[in-house]
Amino acid sequence: SLGRDGVKFIITQSAVQLIFADDLTRIKNLIEWKDETIALQTIVSFVEPTEELVRLAEEKQLKILTLDQLREIGRNNPVEVVPPKPDDTAVIMYTSGSTGEPKGRKIYYIRFLSQ
Repeated sequence: SLGRDGVKFIITQSAVQLIFADDLTRIKNLIEWKDETIALQTIVSFVEPTEELVRLAEEKQLKILTLDQLREIGRNNPVEVVPPKPDDTAVIMYTSGSTGEPKGRKIYYIRFLSQ
């Protein structure tokens, strides 16, 4: 319900560096938006990206990984699990709002712990 502009705004405002995408059209949009979504570095694709999309991404200094490639990176680079602290941000929840740009609100781990 946020539309293309809303999604682009959220990616830019929250300085997303890695994003998951589930279809080729969304991946193409993310590549096209790179100049406006400067922090974005990596797209993890649930579908096999085309050679054309990989080439376009590379031209914009974006990396496209498949989910299998991401899993392999994780297996080859294990890290110690560091549990979150109660005051760490767990989620930034966006709503379309009634006016203007989408509104984001941080939800902290303590909120999940208190449930």
